[in-house]
Amino acid sequence: MYRVLTNDLSYLLHSDAHASCINELSFGADSNTFASVDDSGCLKTWDLSEYKPLFTGYPAKATGGAQSCFYTCDNTVLVGYRDGFLRCFDM
Repeated sequence: MYRVLTNDLSYLLHSDAHASCINELSFGADSNTFASVDDSGCLKTWDLSEYKPLFTGYPAKATGGAQSCFYTCDNTVLVGYRDGFLRCFDM
């Protein structure tokens, strides 16, 4: 959901969410960031201090959905997909 100012049409992301069922969450090095993956293959990383997504990513090929994720200490997220592949996202 975006908030748009009518006088100059500038916009700001107001809220964001997954569009399908969330399969797993993984917290980062601190308790303010976590990653989530869903059935559509979407990966989102979140900042709990700002209540906003930091990153939204999809794999290059259709995979049938993400099943698991792991947030490493160096800000890399590993995601396991139903096609049997593991994909890495560098935040």
